[in-house]
Amino acid sequence: MRHHAQNPAAVSLGGSIWRVFFASRDERNRSQIGWVDIDLDRPQTPLRAAAEPVVALGALGHFDGDGVYPSCAVRDGKDVRLYTIGWNAGLRPPMFYAAIGLALSEDDGSTFKRHGQIPVLTRSEHDPCFVSGPMVLQENGRWRMWYISGYRWIETAAGLNSHYHIKYAESADGISWRRDGRVCIAQVEELVEPGEIDPDEVHLPGVFVHRIVEVGTDIEKRIEKRTVRAAGEES
Repeated sequence: MRHHAQNPAAVSLGGSIWRVFFASRDERNRSQIGWVDIDLDRPQTPLRAAAEPVVALGALGHFDGDGVYPSCAVRDGKDVRLYTIGWNAGLRPPMFYAAIGLALSEDDGSTFKRHGQIPVLTRSEHDPCFVSGPMVLQENGRWRMWYISGYRWIETAAGLNSHYHIKYAESADGISWRRDGRVCIAQVEELVEPGEIDPDEVHLPGVFVHRIVEVGTDIEKRIEKRTVRAAGEES
């Protein structure tokens, strides 16, 4: 773990002490997960830190073989569930393939064991390009997840550009997830004036538009360029 501290996800250890999971990178720019303990009353001075990655790279060819990030830490009784983002580099940068994994801890997040070798949520008919960024809540006997759904890549003058929505999934155990393509927050490319589109041409089955937020047309859509150096290549 040489550089970067990305995608923090925290869990309380009691009082003002929190364990913060984050992704750091090795000499080949591949992300792995560590943690640091902080006291919110004295956040400038870390208390403890993991000496080695607690969730390391997946095996070659696995969904997290090029890198793994923390996304959401959830307490389940005395255990900690860490929902992760595993990724593989695409042939054409910045294209990548991401899926959602799960690691389990029985010691307050000091060490973790993967739930399995495959993700708990991956591409589907509803999410054809990738799934990423899960935020998970355990509520009234059910597990609820809001996640990033990549639904297309397009060619632009500046290169490839990804498009995604925020979608929703549910589970009885936090492992096997049900999804039906429900969109919570949609990304659109252009807003038009009321009446500019024939209502008969608008189809939003089961979607209620609660709020529209315009962020502008001249913004840069930033997406990290994921690259992996070849073995033996100088950093």
